[in-house]
Amino acid sequence: MEFNAQYQKLIKEYWQYYIAEGNPLPDKLPGMRQGVLDSWKQSLKYNISPFECVPSILTDKELANLLNKN
Repeated sequence: MEFNAQYQKLIKEYWQYYIAEGNPLPDKLPGMRQGVLDSWKQSLKYNISPFECVPSILTDKELANLLNKN
């Protein structure tokens, strides 16, 4: 399977239909790598939002302050 503009378009269409619109994911999607589909399923299983940003990494000082609060 080649990673090209056509593949990207297909993945974007699948993402819109299944992830953004919330339709149930099937076991397989034609033309999509199984690893990508499995990662989408795992993210949904653990309620990882595809719309939220990745949290920033704490500096040493921020981590120390957080640990001192707890």
